[in-house]
Amino acid sequence: MEDKNKITEPNEYSKYVELSNRTFFKESLLVTKDLFTFLPKNAHEMADDLVESFLTIVQIFCALILCLGLIVLLPISVPIVTFYNRKWRKESLDRYEEINKNFFNSHPEKLASRSKKGDVNGN
Repeated sequence: MEDKNKITEPNEYSKYVELSNRTFFKESLLVTKDLFTFLPKNAHEMADDLVESFLTIVQIFCALILCLGLIVLLPISVPIVTFYNRKWRKESLDRYEEINKNFFNSHPEKLASRSKKGDVNGN
């Protein structure tokens, strides 16, 4: 007994799908063509203007971010740099005094000759 609902030709369904796809494709091409016919003649100029204005807005936004960053970072960075500059000068002065102290401790005759000349302690 044969099943009456069975497709007799194996390609019958695929032909139907292919035909429906072609129809859909043709209809979508028509819709697309209709869309392009409704565009104004100077659509590319309008698109160029739109892109140009968008880039201008992006440039302004980046400039604002840069300015705000400088306004925020400068008041923070100046005291930090000043602090480290003072700290570096103090450490440098401490190292210099340490080197001199070590030198004169190891060479007491140099200290004695300086004291005779009146160089020690600003005398």
